Amino acid sequence: MIENSSCSSLPDEALVRLCATTDDPLAWREFLRRFTPVISRQVVRSGYGCLVVENVEDLVQQVLVRLCSRDRRALRDFDFRYPGGIYGYFKKVATTVVRDHHKREAADKRPNKDGAQSLEDFDVPDSADRRGHAGHTHRQTLLRELEPFVLDCAGSRNRERNVTIFWLRHNQGMTMAEIATLHRLGLNEKGVGALVERMVRCVREKLAGGRAMAGVSG
Repeated sequence: MIENSSCSSLPDEALVRLCATTDDPLAWREFLRRFTPVISRQVVRSGYGCLVVENVEDLVQQVLVRLCSRDRRALRDFDFRYPGGIYGYFKKVATTVVRDHHKREAADKRPNKDGAQSLEDFDVPDSADRRGHAGHTHRQTLLRELEPFVLDCAGSRNRERNVTIFWLRHNQGMTMAEIATLHRLGLNEKGVGALVERMVRCVREKLAGGRAMAGVSG
C-alpha cells in the first residue's frame, strides 16, 4: 500500500495516473481531497443559484461517477500536455453534469414531444476536450469577457434571476421552454424569450461601443 505522505506530495499528473490504474484507498483519498473542492465550486458556479445544497452534493457525486465510468477511461486517456489542464477538464465535466441536470429537470416538467433524450447529452466530453480544444477554450474566454456586460444589462431589479436566465440560455444551451419550466425563476416561455432578447440587444450595444440601454427593468 502507498504511504499517505507519498500521495500528498504527488504532482497532479502522477496522482491522476495512479488513480486511473489502482484502487489504493490512500491514493483515492488524496484524489478526493485535492479535486473535490474544484468540482464542487464549478457545480455551484454552473448552477447559477438554482441548486439547493442536496443537489450540489448529488451532482458532485455524479461528476465522480462519470470520471470513473468505463473503467476510468476519462482518467486513463487524459492528455497532460497543458499545465493545469486536468482542472479545466474536471470543470468541463462538472458543467456538463449540471447542464444535464437542468435538462432532465425541464423534461420532467413537460410532456415528452421529442422522444428519448440523446445519449450524447449524458456522455463525458470527448478526447478533444481533454486536450483543451481550441474552439471550446475560445468560447469560454469570450463568455468570461461578456460577464461584466451581462451584469450591466441585467438591471438592478431581479438581477440574479436575469443573469441566471441569460447564462442558462447562452452557456448551458437550454431552450426558452426548458428555462420556463424552472418555476423558481417565475417566468413563462414568452417572458423568458423577451428577457433574453432584451439582454442580448443590450450586450450587443455595449460590445459595439454604442450608447447602451440602461438595463432590463423586468
